[in-house]
Amino acid sequence: MRILVVPPAFPYPGNSVPFVFVLRQCQALAARGHAVEVAYVVPAAPPISAKWRAYRSIPTSYIYEGVPVIVMRALVPPKMLNLQAVRRQVRPQLQAIIARLQPDIVHVHCLVPPGFFTVGLAKPVLLTAHGSDVYLYPRQRADLLAAAVTALETPRVVVAVSEFIKREVQQLKARDVRVIYNGADPRIFVPADRAAARAVLGLHSERPVVAYAGTIARFKGLFELVQAAQRLAALQPQVVLAGSGPDTAELRSAFRTSRVEATFLGALPQGQVAKMFAAADVVTLPSHAEGLPTVICEAMLSGRAVVTTPVGGLPEIVRDGETGLLTPVGDDAALAGALRRVLTDSSLRTQMEANALEFASRHLTWSANARAYEAVYSELLSAG
Repeated sequence: MRILVVPPAFPYPGNSVPFVFVLRQCQALAARGHAVEVAYVVPAAPPISAKWRAYRSIPTSYIYEGVPVIVMRALVPPKMLNLQAVRRQVRPQLQAIIARLQPDIVHVHCLVPPGFFTVGLAKPVLLTAHGSDVYLYPRQRADLLAAAVTALETPRVVVAVSEFIKREVQQLKARDVRVIYNGADPRIFVPADRAAARAVLGLHSERPVVAYAGTIARFKGLFELVQAAQRLAALQPQVVLAGSGPDTAELRSAFRTSRVEATFLGALPQGQVAKMFAAADVVTLPSHAEGLPTVICEAMLSGRAVVTTPVGGLPEIVRDGETGLLTPVGDDAALAGALRRVLTDSSLRTQMEANALEFASRHLTWSANARAYEAVYSELLSAG
């Protein structure tokens, strides 16, 4: 089967982070014998800043870890403004790519902006709804809501990454929506020796380690994490964070003020994130909103207990008291209590780690994800 994948972004030479989970899904599909290529939009802009220079440096076509990639360029206003104008630039490029590659399926990730760009394509289209493209952006502006609803008109099948996202999609436009969980790469995320990982990262071998990976932003609950860690001062926790984002400087300051030791590792390739998880006693994501974050799939596949919030699809995979603990959004006292339980009760932690690994190995790998999508692709093609 020939599959053209259209995500909002993709890893490129010099940056392995953007939508890396789409890369892993593509590789899993390719491993099952499918011909997979990627096409995505990169903003066209003068090289006036480091960000724009990075965009300019991306080749028109390249191969990333075995996956062929085609870049479409367009003038893209900030904050997804005037998507109609962007769509007019993207459509001829996308149609030319489809005419040349002749894919059997066009697999689009996110309602906006990519889903909006693929409205009306003649090829069978499958759309995956992830999270903020469903529950956040359409609620911010009327034009984004209209674009999201329009994006749902063309796909013959819509897949949501969780039951929560399925319900959100159906509120936008009532229709049949399937659920396929995200995954993690078992070649990268595996249970590993804590002591060895801590030595590599320069962490104290005896003090507890609390790990976080993701965007450094307030809505991720990271300022509650500061307060929770302060409540755990007697345990001398080491908080280790991987990622970048708009609130990094403010969060650094908050940790310094609270006198909690925090190590900011910046945006990391997946291999280094796996090393951080290996060093951790617990992985936390005290987020205010999510779809089904791959970082939790990765933590569970690494055999680590998780403390998170019951938002989005998280309660579907983090079973409270079994594979991790759930705490109310914005409640730093409850977050501290849950972290304390995991850090001080070794038998509970060990059991949660085993349960998390067992669940993730069965349900949260990219190979399981690829098998599920393969069945939907076949159904699409047989429908004609």
